[in-house]
Amino acid sequence: MGEDDHEFHYVPVLGEKIIGRYQIVARLGKGTFGTVFSAKDLQIQEGVALKIIRAIPKYTAAGQRESQFLSEISKSRHRNKLNLAEQLDSFMFNDHLVIVFPLYGVSLLDLLKLNSYRGYNLDWTRELARIFMSGVKCLHDMNLIHTDIKPENIVSRHQPVKSTVRDRIFVHPPGANLVLIDLGSVIRFREPRPQLVCTRQYRPPEVVIGGQYNEKIDIWSCACVIFEISTGKTLFRTHSSAIHLAMIEKLIGGMPLHMEDQITKNGESYIDGQWQVPLDSANEEIVSYNALQPIDQELKGFKYNFIHLLKSMLQWDPQARISSSQALEHPFFMEVSKDSKQVQVNSHLELVVQRLVDGDVSLAEFKQWYFQEK
Repeated sequence: MGEDDHEFHYVPVLGEKIIGRYQIVARLGKGTFGTVFSAKDLQIQEGVALKIIRAIPKYTAAGQRESQFLSEISKSRHRNKLNLAEQLDSFMFNDHLVIVFPLYGVSLLDLLKLNSYRGYNLDWTRELARIFMSGVKCLHDMNLIHTDIKPENIVSRHQPVKSTVRDRIFVHPPGANLVLIDLGSVIRFREPRPQLVCTRQYRPPEVVIGGQYNEKIDIWSCACVIFEISTGKTLFRTHSSAIHLAMIEKLIGGMPLHMEDQITKNGESYIDGQWQVPLDSANEEIVSYNALQPIDQELKGFKYNFIHLLKSMLQWDPQARISSSQALEHPFFMEVSKDSKQVQVNSHLELVVQRLVDGDVSLAEFKQWYFQEK
């Protein structure tokens, strides 16, 4: 029988059976909210993932919110809900909330590492982005904001596979199937919002300056992720708010004057209409700032539609930033090369099969879709 550690994380014994059904196999990861373990569901003899929340009231409450959002999503008829994490079960165990998920594959960050931080080509970038942005659109259509989109929170549905491309090993998810996970920080459109959201490198400017924000924060974060999977580089490599704002200005130009009234944080670095790099900045921060180039130079050699998409998503003003629906209708996603078409068919096949199983499409509709794709 396991026990709590000094931080109230539950530490099970390998092989322990939780509520007599879920047998612990291995620890997958540990975070602020709790610990995730792989386990075997003895009832159906399949692998699952258990997210065991810390036995602290504020984390239990956050976990209950996540479970509630997951339940709402599962009951939704939205066609893109399959691009979001699925809750299989939830229950209390020894004062810990436990949420059960399918045993997914690896994250986009893991995939980048496995490829030695070589970016994916545009065909793969297009389909990977299309899949996880479909999940974002589903949330937005349900009046929900994710608030923490980053490569670690986008995972493959299954374990990755290896292919050989130009005599080099290329690791990728089968069929580009991805799932947006970690809905613990989700907020509704019309509820009070925490001032600080999003992981630093994926945080939009309106949050950094302490201004008002809406669902468009997810669009900025998605753009940063798309840049990263296409280039292998993190766009904003900094831990300083002042440097971050100066980097944004260097990348996409100056902040619109009408946003000056929203500055409630880091205003001391805004001098004469520009974001300044503090003189006492750490050397590695200066190196990151100096390495960043205007967006056209950062994306030199990429196709026009791809650059235009990222420019449309990376706007200072959230009102000028395109929505998730507009992004998915952008000409970049309308392009279909031979390789991209095959990736798209493979990824969509599994999703349509699942919709058939769920009763969302009829057998006749499935057959029509399948033979059209063939």
